[in-house]
This record gives sequence, structure tokens and C-alpha cells, in this order.
Amino acid sequence: MKIGDRIRPRIDETIRVYGKLLLVLSKASVASQWVEQEVETALARERQQGTTALFPVRIDNTVMALEAGWPVLIRNTRNIGDFRRWKMHGVYQQAFARLLRDLTLQPRPSSQGQGLAALRVRGQRMTYGVLSPPPWDGGAHGAA
Repeated sequence: MKIGDRIRPRIDETIRVYGKLLLVLSKASVASQWVEQEVETALARERQQGTTALFPVRIDNTVMALEAGWPVLIRNTRNIGDFRRWKMHGVYQQAFARLLRDLTLQPRPSSQGQGLAALRVRGQRMTYGVLSPPPWDGGAHGAA
């Protein structure tokens, strides 16, 4: 994003362009108004296009303990990927492989109308938080 960009329209455009939103559910994310707005945008896209745009994963148990709000809707209507044991290398690799498989299963039409299976992941925060070993882990994820 450029300095001065309006945030909400930019988020909406990014979700439209990439077609998929990896929703990392945690204590912090379920309390975030920004995350809630991104989820609303992805759900609206799903309704309009009849495709799956929202791919939720959890890194703690917060979403399972809530009794109200948008995270409960996600919990009650979606299969949520389990990354709670992300520090255990083998468990992380298995969860990551499943996530990649599920993200690439649905063909996404290209501008020429041909099917295109592509993994497109939005947001650097998600990349460091779930998809690759986090920088704060020091490379010891799951090593005993």
C-alpha cells in the first residue's frame, strides 16, 4: 500500500484480485475490527460469486470458546484448519500440506476464461504467522 491509500477500499480490492483470504483465528484477530471487515468483504465475495474465498485456520483455542460475534459464525459454518501445534515441525508440515491442497483445489478463472489453479496468499503478516516458520521461533519449531 502507498502512503495515503485509503485502507478499506485497498483491502477490498486486494481480496477481489487474489480471490482467497486466509483467516488466521487467534485471540488478537477475533478482537480486531480490521479482521472483521476483511471477513465481511470475503463473505460478500462468496455470496456474489458462489465461490469459496475464506479459508480459516486457528492458532489457539479462542474461536472455540466464544459465544457470540462473527467468529462464532465462522466456527459454526466452516471447517477450520488446525495450526495450534505449529511449533511441532511434523504436525505443522502436515497441516500446511493440507492447507496448500485445499487452497489449490478450486480452479480460478483467468481473464481468458481458462481454468487456473493457483495459490495466492494475501498479507505478509499471515505469511510469517502461519505459512512459514515464524521469525521469532529461531528455527526450533518442534525440535527436541
